[in-house]
Amino acid sequence: EQNPLAMKMMFNFHAESNAQVIFKAMKKETIVAEEISCDGFTQNEPKIAAHPNIVKMHLAFSDYVPSLSESMDLYPHALPPRINPSGYGRNMSLFMVMKRYKCNLRDYLNGIHDFPWRSRLMLLTQILEGLVHLSRYKIAHRDLKTDNILVDCGDQDAEDQLGTLVLSDFGCCWYNPSHGFK
Repeated sequence: EQNPLAMKMMFNFHAESNAQVIFKAMKKETIVAEEISCDGFTQNEPKIAAHPNIVKMHLAFSDYVPSLSESMDLYPHALPPRINPSGYGRNMSLFMVMKRYKCNLRDYLNGIHDFPWRSRLMLLTQILEGLVHLSRYKIAHRDLKTDNILVDCGDQDAEDQLGTLVLSDFGCCWYNPSHGFK
């Protein structure tokens, strides 16, 4: 079965427009990527095994920031000056291709009116399962909030339908293979 995909574009204000420099500066974001596409960049860290409660990121790559139809309205200052003369962004940035999830945890919970305690406990258990998996690799997420927990569910309107939660957004994570959590 093929899953729909989403592409996340990171805002790049600091790393020079060079793929290797971008990957070095934003390597935490790609910690769960199955594949990194960057000539000359080697990821020294061991691969993190896939887990049902960690976002499924297929590919990370760098490229030029595109001029999209709504970019001037949504994030004008993150655009490079070649697109927006008042922008502060760099010409190139990091892009990540991942499985598309229905919503984040906040939106999911707002759509449910009567949520049984057992279902709440199951959601908490999924979050903890993801955190335990990360801890096996000596990774601390450090930015756990409802926006960074994505939900994949069949029918969000069905109140007895429990969604599958995944942890996402690893830009603030702590990961030091040499020293672990010390």
